[in-house]
Amino acid sequence: MQELVRRLRKAGAFTNNSCGIHIHLDGAEHTARSIRNFVNIIASKNDLFYKALQIAPSRMGYCKKMDEILVEKINRKKPKTLPQIESLWYEGYSESTNRHYHSSRYHFLNLHSFFNGNHTVELRGFNSELHAGKIRSYIVLALALNNQALTQKCASAK
Repeated sequence: MQELVRRLRKAGAFTNNSCGIHIHLDGAEHTARSIRNFVNIIASKNDLFYKALQIAPSRMGYCKKMDEILVEKINRKKPKTLPQIESLWYEGYSESTNRHYHSSRYHFLNLHSFFNGNHTVELRGFNSELHAGKIRSYIVLALALNNQALTQKCASAK
C-alpha cells in the first residue's frame, strides 16, 4: 500500500481540502451487537476523533459527528437484529433508502454502505492525504475500531 501511494505521488497525484479518505471495512462478521458497539465507540470519542484527525471544518458536511438522537434511540431500544438497527438508522429520512447518495451516509461512521451497498462499514473522517505513513495509520485505526466493535461485549456512548 505504501509503495502504491508513493508511486501515485511521484506520478503527480495531489489532494486538496475538499476531499477525504473513506475506509470501508468488511461487514460480514458484524451483528446487531457489534454495530451497536461501533455506534457507541464512535459517539463516545466524537470530539477526540475530530481533534486528533484534524478534520477540516469545510468537510464537516460530509463526515458529521455521530447523531446523538440515533445513539440515544439505539441505546434505549437495544435492537437485537440488524433490520431493527437499519430501521433506526434511516428513521427520520424521507428519501428512498436504496439511493447511493443517501443523506444518512455523510457521517464519520456510515452504515448506509452496510445496509444498502457493499455490506461494509465505512469510516469517512480522514483528510485527503498522500503521505503513505499517515494513510497507513488511518487504516490501522479503522481496523482497531472495527476489531473493538466486534470483540467487545458492550460499549457505552459516554
